[in-house]
Amino acid sequence: MIQDIFPHKLNITYKINEPKDDSFILIFKDNKILLIRNEDEINLPTFREFNDDINIRYAFSIDEKQFFLLDVDEPLDFVSVMEDEGYTFFDVAKLRKVKHSWLRYGATMGSHFYDWYNTSRFCGCCGKKLMHSKKERMLYCECGNLIYPKICPAIIAGVIDGDKILITKYGDNIRTRYALVAGYTEIGETIEETVKREVMEEVGVKVKNIRYYKSQPWAFSDTLLFGFFCDLDGSNELNINTEELSYGGWFSRSELKDMNIKDDGVSLTYDMMSKFMDGKV
Repeated sequence: MIQDIFPHKLNITYKINEPKDDSFILIFKDNKILLIRNEDEINLPTFREFNDDINIRYAFSIDEKQFFLLDVDEPLDFVSVMEDEGYTFFDVAKLRKVKHSWLRYGATMGSHFYDWYNTSRFCGCCGKKLMHSKKERMLYCECGNLIYPKICPAIIAGVIDGDKILITKYGDNIRTRYALVAGYTEIGETIEETVKREVMEEVGVKVKNIRYYKSQPWAFSDTLLFGFFCDLDGSNELNINTEELSYGGWFSRSELKDMNIKDDGVSLTYDMMSKFMDGKV
């Protein structure tokens, strides 16, 4: 999955660090990141390419390589110069196909940081400009309001009926890949209750024997995903919620193989589907 970068190691500990010449600078605009891309290789700008007065903020390290984020209030006047040097803004979603796992993960992690900083500039209580804590990764206001990183818990459910698993497609006509039932946890709800509710809401069936599989941070939607397998409880007749899904159906292991379903090394969804296809769940 996208966070599996062994033998490289992520260090997310909050620090006030000074950049080195080879520290990466993550620059975002809307849902795009500035980089040079050649086939499946990417290059990120480094600190040596900027003036010392650029406003950046330390985010994390992978091994000894530091990643800094350009301050969300920093003007992007310099971008035209970098574009002359070959840099271009690419859609963040395209990072899923980058070859080097640690660099792919670092770039997508940066997008999660950017989204939080960019949407958390002002206090939701009094409207004043938020300030950055020097002790932890937190924003605060003089009125006493504290803002921590936005991480949304959500589930992915592999619903199994004997030798078949429930496969769906999203209904937005943008995400056309096969998927499993998924959804966000509501206030006051346990993660297991989310599984039951989302399955019922999206496809109209009941489930039992809910068992945890693994989790995944998913920066593309500011989400922490919890993967579960569960068994059908009762009728397998589907009632597809067409506002959420465009398709839903039961598929056997052999049918998944014929569809060329395989672990893409990125998403928890395809990891779960391939585990079922291989008879490991």
